[in-house]
Amino acid sequence: MNEETLKGLFTLFHLNEKSDEQIMKIMKARHNTKEACTLGISFLKSEDNILATMQDAFFEDCVCEAGIKALHLENKSENEILAFVEKAMTGNDSQKSVVKKLCIPYFKLDKKKEYQIFNLLKKTKYEYWIRKASVEVLEKRVKKMTDEELLSLIELADYNEDIFYLCIRHFKSEEQILTLLEREQTSDHVRGVMASHIKWEGKDENQVLEVMKRAHYQSSFCEAGISFLKQEENILFAMEKGHYYGSICKIGIPLLQLESKSNNDFLRIMLNSKYNHLICDKCLSFLNLSEKTEQGIMDIIKVTEYNQFVCMEAITFLKSANLITFVIKKTNFQTGVCCAGLPLLKLSTDIHFVMNGSDYDTDVCSIGILLLKTEEEIFSIMEKTKFNSGVCEAGVKTMEAIKLAVEKKNK
Repeated sequence: MNEETLKGLFTLFHLNEKSDEQIMKIMKARHNTKEACTLGISFLKSEDNILATMQDAFFEDCVCEAGIKALHLENKSENEILAFVEKAMTGNDSQKSVVKKLCIPYFKLDKKKEYQIFNLLKKTKYEYWIRKASVEVLEKRVKKMTDEELLSLIELADYNEDIFYLCIRHFKSEEQILTLLEREQTSDHVRGVMASHIKWEGKDENQVLEVMKRAHYQSSFCEAGISFLKQEENILFAMEKGHYYGSICKIGIPLLQLESKSNNDFLRIMLNSKYNHLICDKCLSFLNLSEKTEQGIMDIIKVTEYNQFVCMEAITFLKSANLITFVIKKTNFQTGVCCAGLPLLKLSTDIHFVMNGSDYDTDVCSIGILLLKTEEEIFSIMEKTKFNSGVCEAGVKTMEAIKLAVEKKNK
């Protein structure tokens, strides 16, 4: 039976007078194709048969659309429509979405009052498609609302983020935004959006810091507000409160104007930043360690009380094995410092000293084992690290290099 014959069958034989069973037999004879189901479903009387046909057609859009029209949902109440949607929820998520989307016009959201819209949202547990349609309807209304009315909407919506995002753009009073910041119900995601609606320009530094405080130093507020700070103390404070996130430090570090600072300034800034690694790296780059004597480098290391981030950078400019092992020991064999200092050592005793001091940390040994010269030493380190895969891989490379060197020498 071709498509033309099928259309003729549905249009010429008064199928509206046939039973659901007869119509479903025709669709089944056509293997429930979307064409057959789209034509036949509109003649079905039973809601259960309409739903069964949608399912048989794998919730194809055109079949669902015809089926929903056949149900005359425009004559049903909100609860009846919701009951139908719930009943239809037997397919997978994408199939369910088709039914929900097609039913939305029958809720007549544009004719509902705000509290009615929120009642529907609560009934559907803020289902995505209904929430999306509700936001579109409300978006036309919120532009004319007062701050009190906007706040009422947020509260009616139980602080739902989508409704919050919708309303926050239209508040006239910044104080209202700041008050909402302090409420526990306001999520961090929402606070992040709110940062862009604060009028930072024109605020003095104390006012900027006060806004950050009221926002519980949420990262987006620290990121937005730090640009308006000038005092070194305040800039460092904002970075600290923002947990030194990369995005905040990227803005904050240039504000410190390090290019105009003295060596003592760099040491003070590193100390005041509690030796944050991003700030240490930048300050150390201005200290020009490569041009300093070993004593000058050691003076910096000592002033910073052997801070690991400073030592990791500074140790690479030392040449004396005694100083390198001394610094490593003073940092209690911190892994990063060990890894930075090891490649500078040549004596086997020094290399073993560092690996032993690190309690044979696998990261340290993966570097140290590359510097060993004998099979016995290499195997001993693999054994002490319980044959860690990374250490063994490095050990195999070392042995291969040793054997290759021996072969070349014997040629």
